[in-house]
Amino acid sequence: MYRARMKLFSSLLLTVVLATSVRADTVDAEKFLSWFEKLADTVVADQNDCPKLTADINKSLDDNKAMLQAAQQAHANGQQLTGDQVKRMTAAGQKIAQAVIGGKCGQDKGVHAAMGRLPGRPQK
Repeated sequence: MYRARMKLFSSLLLTVVLATSVRADTVDAEKFLSWFEKLADTVVADQNDCPKLTADINKSLDDNKAMLQAAQQAHANGQQLTGDQVKRMTAAGQKIAQAVIGGKCGQDKGVHAAMGRLPGRPQK
């Protein structure tokens, strides 16, 4: 149980690391941050309904695929968020982690799979 929670938390931290490499003048950072904050609110709202949480995370990722690809490209180019943007990103990431790990769905395989789709390090 502990290992699964740590793996989930590690995946979330990779998402935050990716986001800290987005630069406002290349990718609409506010749009990205708003999306991530909205995702955090959704995760909190759904934290005790695992099928809904899985579906909502997957839908959000699918609906925002182009933006997430642009963020990954910005990361590959070495671009970064401002300090305030990093703080917002970190706060939203912590909100997600606390809801998933502390909620009913911390061990749900569907939620873990959906969380695993969050952007992280670019694939080699």
